[in-house]
Amino acid sequence: MAAKYRIPVICQKPMSETFKSCLRMYKACKDAGIPFFIHENYRYRSKYQQFKSLLKENIVGKIRRAEIFVGSAGRIAFSRQPYLKKFTSYILEDSGTHIFDLMRYFFGEPQSIYTNTIQTYHDIPTENYMASLIKYKDMICSVLVGEKGATAIFVDGEDGTLELKLDGRIFIETKGKSEIRKIPKFSRYKWDRHIRDYYPDDLIPAIIECNRSFKESFITGESPPTDAADNLKTMEIIFAARESVEKNIAVELKFGRKL
Repeated sequence: MAAKYRIPVICQKPMSETFKSCLRMYKACKDAGIPFFIHENYRYRSKYQQFKSLLKENIVGKIRRAEIFVGSAGRIAFSRQPYLKKFTSYILEDSGTHIFDLMRYFFGEPQSIYTNTIQTYHDIPTENYMASLIKYKDMICSVLVGEKGATAIFVDGEDGTLELKLDGRIFIETKGKSEIRKIPKFSRYKWDRHIRDYYPDDLIPAIIECNRSFKESFITGESPPTDAADNLKTMEIIFAARESVEKNIAVELKFGRKL
């Protein structure tokens, strides 16, 4: 309907329930000549921005291995957002959209994915733990998502290692030299008092930065980092992971298809 009336679209993640419907949505907006943005905010969080800047500096050389560990909110997430219970795989369709987008932001587009999931709740019929092994051309990445802890990331390069700890500190090891960087804390907004206990300090600013990128796109005409064309690649990983779970196989990814 938005495409029919040429109204710009900002869509919550995940984009849609099937990859075919994602493609239809994208094509409808493209044919109508209207912007189509996805509200994917994780890559805007300060600790991930700083980690990305270190990767761009290439201080650890060519990356051979990466590990991403994520602790989701567990039952708290379902109490805050009851609609999450309706997902076949909460861990893929909700948490996975954040984490695989973050993985792409750090390392680019992978070649294949193998995934397993489990469901541990008897009263909530959705998968809530996930393990994925992702192959790149010259590196491998493992993604583990559970319910305890925060996000931690480890990168093993030819010249050293980078590690984002659960407490937000970044450890850098290069050629016998060690360095620790601390992420500065954000000042909280007056209007976010009622949700301060629910979300990390840098999440609300990340949401604001994501929306700021949309505003700037409307002004400049340049696509934001999380437009639909980019997010389709994240959604392809999500549905490939779903296929991997169902068939117990590694699934090849086909980025670069004509859209």
